Amino acid sequence: MVKKFEDKTIQLQQKFKVTIPNKWHYVIDHVPEYVDKNNWSLGKTSDQLIESTHQHTNKIFKRSRYFVKDVSSPAHKNGVKNGVNHYNSYNV
Repeated sequence: MVKKFEDKTIQLQQKFKVTIPNKWHYVIDHVPEYVDKNNWSLGKTSDQLIESTHQHTNKIFKRSRYFVKDVSSPAHKNGVKNGVNHYNSYNV
């Protein structure tokens, strides 16, 4: 099901030249990793946990200026990498 969502997202992205919202990125990339890592069904995971993590990550990105809106900018890739490393250093 996630793969189908990812395929449709890529089609939309290519057709309309739009970026993927953060929430879609989490669903496509991180939710399957989380489910596989814990060997749980998605039903055992509450939306509250995902939203809480998302809000916490956004606070770190905004406070530390890791967030770069222009995804075509080289600074965007570095900002995401540095932001994720920062978040993981305190939360893994």
